[in-house]
Amino acid sequence: SPAPKPHVPKQLTVVPLPQVPPQRPVHVGPADGIGPTVPPPSKPPPAPHAVAAVAAHVPPPAQPPPPPPSYALLPAPAAGRLGALPFVVPPPPPYEAPPIAQAQGQDQIAVAEGLADLQYDAALTEEQERNHALLEASGRFMPLPSDRRKNRSYSPMIPYIHRDAAGRALYPEEPHRSSEDPIYFAHYKHETLFFIFYFQQGTYQQYLAAKELNMATWRYHTKYHTWFRRADQPVYTASDLEQGAYVYFDFETKWESAVKTDFTFEYAWLESSDL
Repeated sequence: SPAPKPHVPKQLTVVPLPQVPPQRPVHVGPADGIGPTVPPPSKPPPAPHAVAAVAAHVPPPAQPPPPPPSYALLPAPAAGRLGALPFVVPPPPPYEAPPIAQAQGQDQIAVAEGLADLQYDAALTEEQERNHALLEASGRFMPLPSDRRKNRSYSPMIPYIHRDAAGRALYPEEPHRSSEDPIYFAHYKHETLFFIFYFQQGTYQQYLAAKELNMATWRYHTKYHTWFRRADQPVYTASDLEQGAYVYFDFETKWESAVKTDFTFEYAWLESSDL
């Protein structure tokens, strides 16, 4: 038998390792800081040819999908000659109404045609015509925003106000809202109405007082600025005057009612009663 060949070891190529910078030791131990210090394991960086080989096998990034169209894609029909292509429903043209709107429009047209066929042969009664006239009049004289109750700006006639030691007013500084309610003026005495008329001039209260006095058969004489009322039936009556006994309110001297006999009341000095 031939003699065995001697084993010759193959020549190895020694590749130098890359230089790794020294790592700073990291303390690993219990929470209280007591324990051995173990440096973290160091990992050599990959070789340049290995990085290139890995990068060659990485697929390129996928492109983002295109945005969906404005109309919806319905489920695809069954596979046939066209395969599984998506079934696209185009949007309706702008001049074509949806089916529901078309049905509503047809119903409205039918109702209008049915109303046009109706004929009212019966004439309105007198009461119905009067009600229609009242409705039209109420529409012409509707309340306006300016008819609402306005916010008043009160300025006292006597600005001096009596106050106590604490600086508070001894009486209300503004009149109560009831002083502007016509219902309250119907319960005032005539002396109170005269006081309001002569001492609240140019106010709404003066107008309400004059209105109540006029309803109580008092008449205002514009020459003497005095309120008169008949004490009895006039003795003489003409188209422009009347003569007889009258009751008047003396607001200058006595502040009470008095009687004046044989007084001639000329209608030219009579204040208009349209209050």
